[in-house]
Amino acid sequence: GEAGLHAALTQLLGQTPPGPTGQIQATHLGLLMRTGPEEWLLIGDAAGDPYPVLRAAIGANVGGVTDLSHARCRIKLQGPRCLDTLSKLFALDCRPTAFPVGELRLSGHHHLPCSLHRLGETEFDLYVFTTYAHDQLGSLLDAALE
Repeated sequence: GEAGLHAALTQLLGQTPPGPTGQIQATHLGLLMRTGPEEWLLIGDAAGDPYPVLRAAIGANVGGVTDLSHARCRIKLQGPRCLDTLSKLFALDCRPTAFPVGELRLSGHHHLPCSLHRLGETEFDLYVFTTYAHDQLGSLLDAALE
């Protein structure tokens, strides 16, 4: 259950993992994003492969560790009009009180999931499935050109 997974992550990271969905925490392995109940996504720092360490710390009786690096693509969006662009595609409240800097929101457009990480007031990283990244980037560019 979640208590065992939480304990294993706490021991591995030396700190309590992020609480509610949407919370992000910097760790020695990279950015740990809470993407749902009993679910986290680790964005590694490319300095090393964290998966052997994660697999050793999180046994099959506690949870599963899956490398998704081949299945995700990161798109960076920044600039003074990025909120206008995002509002054309995502049903999100991007006011700072509703979507603070440093948090994650799970959303999507055209029935395709997307995770948005707010890095600054007008700076976002979008995590999309690799198989749809070209189309999602195209939609983003079309929205930006308006």
